Amino acid sequence: MLCDRLFTEIFYDVINFSGKGHDTDQADDEERAEVQRRLSPYIEQFPEYKSLAEPLYTQHFSPC
Repeated sequence: MLCDRLFTEIFYDVINFSGKGHDTDQADDEERAEVQRRLSPYIEQFPEYKSLAEPLYTQHFSPC
């Protein structure tokens, strides 16, 4: 549960601080890359939690 919350907070931090002023379901490639960059240290250390990050991509990185 804590890891899920951490991944979600990282996602929203990237979107909110990008300054692009769009909804979370309109995240672009630049934001996606930043989310992946920020999540990668956690996923590398705890690969069993990688599946927690996948819903972030499927729900929020739809084509604009």
